[in-house]
Amino acid sequence: MKPQVVPIVCLAQHSWESAWARPQQLMRRFAQRAVVLFVRPISIQHVITKPYERRRKLFRRDGENLYIYSPVVLPWGRRIAPIRWLNEFVIKRLVKRKIRKLRIENFALWIYAPVSEYLVGELGESIVVYDCTDAWSRFAGVPKYVITREERLSREADIIFAATGMLYDEKRHVNAKIHLLTCGVDYEHFNASAAMDDASSSPVESIPRPIIGYSGLIDRQRLDIELLGAVAREHPDWSLLLVGPVQDRECYVLRKYPNVHFTGLVAYADLPRYVRHFDVAVIPYSINDATRYINPTKLLEYMAAGKPVVSTNIPELRPDYRDKILLTENTEDFVAGIEAILDGTVEVPIEKNREHSLRYSWESVQVEMERLVAERI
Repeated sequence: MKPQVVPIVCLAQHSWESAWARPQQLMRRFAQRAVVLFVRPISIQHVITKPYERRRKLFRRDGENLYIYSPVVLPWGRRIAPIRWLNEFVIKRLVKRKIRKLRIENFALWIYAPVSEYLVGELGESIVVYDCTDAWSRFAGVPKYVITREERLSREADIIFAATGMLYDEKRHVNAKIHLLTCGVDYEHFNASAAMDDASSSPVESIPRPIIGYSGLIDRQRLDIELLGAVAREHPDWSLLLVGPVQDRECYVLRKYPNVHFTGLVAYADLPRYVRHFDVAVIPYSINDATRYINPTKLLEYMAAGKPVVSTNIPELRPDYRDKILLTENTEDFVAGIEAILDGTVEVPIEKNREHSLRYSWESVQVEMERLVAERI
């Protein structure tokens, strides 16, 4: 028997339309059994300057129980305290109004964005859940007030879910109500790419092969831009396909290489149509204080799609994936790993990797979260 599911007010770090990751995967599934209000503020500057933001409704219903809300705020709140205080005052009032309008009661306040910690205790929640997916204090440029809020949220949350082992080890010393629940994969969604025939339409069919592909957020903190530049430079005969929204404009420096292709934001439903064309899938993360805590969701997606993977040597991947993918120490190894896969001198256990990914469903993560939350209420 499944535990009772409480309604959820989710405070997200990225928009619903951004590269799909843990928040969207879980909230979509929770909404199959209870009301979910997914909240992510948006700057009026973005509404004006970004076409896809202008086309988006600021409040809409998606399915029977899922509501997506983007309250509009003033820009520069991160840097100018009075603007931040005004934005937070407005957000609190607007979110409370939406909760009343939707008649959401006895709900879980589910936080991904620790900057939203100021709303704890202000909305009438029954329980506070912190689903911790990043080591916020390790990212360069994160304001001190955000780190302070994250530390307070880590101490005071009624329950914490840690997405990686290193996050669990760090947080368990400040809050005993923590549980390790790593990410899952939508296996059927990505495995379907293997069944697509060559005649099916493709948005990248004109790009020369082989295609070295990456899918996800494109940002300077995670991606090793110099590494990608070296790949493009050393192999002009390869196409480097970067699928996803660009968070930092400096990543566009890669446009100087004619064999680098940016797709921009791709709808989650369409993502397998891109991944199916990857001859080698890559995880070109920088190894720094922030990425040491990351276990990329995209790895299981690549494996479910039947793609060989070359990655930088991310600590979280070493214990379980050393025999499944190529983990590389430097630029030379990274390029050589791709070469070895393309020329067939290295075999990657594609079918075993598919079977491995099948064991990690988002549904199993959701059910365990439901059980643990129900125990705390």
